[in-house]
Amino acid sequence: MCIILEKSEKCRSAFICRNTALKMKNTLEILDNYLERAVADKLNIVEVLDHIFSEEAKSKRRRAYEKQIQMSGFPIKKTLDDFDFSFQPSIDKRQIDELATMRFLENGENVVFLGPPGVGKTHLASALGLVAAQHRFSTYYINCHQLIEQLKKAHFENRLPDKLKVLAKYRMLIIDEIGYLPMDYPGRKSLFPAHCQTV
Repeated sequence: MCIILEKSEKCRSAFICRNTALKMKNTLEILDNYLERAVADKLNIVEVLDHIFSEEAKSKRRRAYEKQIQMSGFPIKKTLDDFDFSFQPSIDKRQIDELATMRFLENGENVVFLGPPGVGKTHLASALGLVAAQHRFSTYYINCHQLIEQLKKAHFENRLPDKLKVLAKYRMLIIDEIGYLPMDYPGRKSLFPAHCQTV
């Protein structure tokens, strides 16, 4: 069975209106070119709908991922593929690959990268954050000093419980550069309740 296309502007306008209501943005972008190809290739209606819905789903996942990345605050957007494991032979690639499965998130486990500056801790943490975002896990990156200052400010303004609730909503919270700067008592007192807050 072949699909017969109605070329009238009235039909097209009605279709666009329905797609707009359903927020199928990608479908509107690919529709004309794809339908012409569908007619030329004599695709049936099931094949046409399967392609349109598949492309729409991919587009929605891509937009959600891009929005997540935009809101996550990553200082760099490098992937695990960009990491040079030969430069740091002490890092076990198999362990990193295991972390990339995101099982540690499912199990509610914490991950700590230890090492001197310049060994790739930020790169690896950010790259795992990108993987988490691809899996639709809410992810947020923040420098430890910035986090402490935010928590101290929230404490001063009597908003600390609310701030901790916001942080606890993230499935992956990446706190970078812990220990690089001295931490005063109010900073320590503010930080560790955030670290121990139940998600």
